[in-house]
Amino acid sequence: MLKRVGRRSLCALLMLLMLSGMLVPASAAKVKGAVKAVQYTMDVKLDAKQDQLTEKVTIKVKNDTNQKVKTLVFRNIASSILDYDRAEYPEKVNLKKSSKIKSVKAGSKKLKVSYEKDKSVFSVNLGKKALKPGKTMNVTIQAVTDVPLRDDRFGYRKTKDGKLYHLGFCYPYLAPNQDGKWNKDPYFDDGESRASGVSNFKVTFTAPKDYVVASVGTHSTKKGVTTIDAKKVRDFALVACNFMKKESFQASGVTVNNYYLKGKYSGRYRKISRLVATDAIALYTEAVGKYPYKQLDMAPAIFGMGYGGMEFCGMVMNNATAYYGEGTITAKTDPISLMEVVSHEIGHQWFYAAVGNDEYNEGWLDEGFSSYLEKVVFGLEDTESLRYANTYADPVIDLEKSRKEDQEMLEEAHASTEKSYVNIPVSAYGPDDSYSEREYEYGCMFLRELRYVMGDKKFGAFLKDYYKRYKLKMATTADVLAAVRRQDKSAAVEKVIGKYVSKKYL
Repeated sequence: MLKRVGRRSLCALLMLLMLSGMLVPASAAKVKGAVKAVQYTMDVKLDAKQDQLTEKVTIKVKNDTNQKVKTLVFRNIASSILDYDRAEYPEKVNLKKSSKIKSVKAGSKKLKVSYEKDKSVFSVNLGKKALKPGKTMNVTIQAVTDVPLRDDRFGYRKTKDGKLYHLGFCYPYLAPNQDGKWNKDPYFDDGESRASGVSNFKVTFTAPKDYVVASVGTHSTKKGVTTIDAKKVRDFALVACNFMKKESFQASGVTVNNYYLKGKYSGRYRKISRLVATDAIALYTEAVGKYPYKQLDMAPAIFGMGYGGMEFCGMVMNNATAYYGEGTITAKTDPISLMEVVSHEIGHQWFYAAVGNDEYNEGWLDEGFSSYLEKVVFGLEDTESLRYANTYADPVIDLEKSRKEDQEMLEEAHASTEKSYVNIPVSAYGPDDSYSEREYEYGCMFLRELRYVMGDKKFGAFLKDYYKRYKLKMATTADVLAAVRRQDKSAAVEKVIGKYVSKKYL
């Protein structure tokens, strides 16, 4: 028989439950889950005379949290890049360039846009249209963005042959969100600030009819209109050029579109890129797992001497500066530089594109792993690409000597007890911290020392398990450690972990 509870007793009981944490008011309940973009439908037009993009971006937003969402936050990184360029690259042509959000609509209702101090962060209040748990809504953003004159992943170069546009980081997108928190990390020019899950993109890109387009996803061009379909990718980018050529080939079941610029050494650039892609995709597939996409576009970039490349999902930008036009001494005697760039950026298709991460706070997770693929899995193998490169390299690469020197360097690093933490966010860097050293070099050496103490079999099992578990998901340093410990919990492994991982930032 149920006992009847009086009103006074019921109130006392409810208060007791609230104080004990068993009953929490809805307004105070913790937000769990994510607000995410499941589909981007984009119409982008390039005005090659004004060097300007007109963008219409419709984002299908889904509320996968347990509460209503009243505010949506977006990023327009192009605004930060243009601000950075005005300060650091004060080209006269760039001084008045801007990226402006013209309007934001939820369905047909125009929403008021609020900007933060960092103008690349803007938000809208949905008011009565608050997005309920499990529901979706379409938000359409109209923007006009100037393209800067700069040798970079977002910028263009004008040459005697025409124009080359690198169009990355140049459209508004939904800020990453998890458990009620919006990611607002600032633009970071030395690296990346991306932390996005996967979405589907359908893009119509219009340019002058003589422009060739390389892009994320699969695509086709007819009369200046390129139709792009990209599934399960983390962001969108393309390269457009009116003096770029293309060749295609197969590598381990992947269609590779190899784009190049005409010049005295274009044949050499094409062959190195083709051989490296063929070797790297095969080696990475064997060591880690299957490449996540059907296609890979390799686009040339004129980034200037000393700048490597840039990765996106299913597309890479490889620095072709040394091979363009009449070429430079690098094109004549240093094929290894191009091999390193191509193999590293292809490595990012496994780590960044497939296994995602927060690049601002844990950049080592993609840069360290990709450096490991480049320097060890590819770089220490006797490949066809290396044999071809050695036909004109000066000096010639002695693989056995390189392996011996590399082993000595590894043993020396392992003997050192110096802390070399890899999981420190950029915001916590000290004056002596170097992004390339911490994320790339320390990250790679951390993995190498793990392999040294685990042995090839256990380390190989860890690498494959980690990739399989987090393919097309987001991973953290803690996830890496869990994957390592599933294979090896020895004191030797823990010692290596303690050397490279700061508990403060786990």
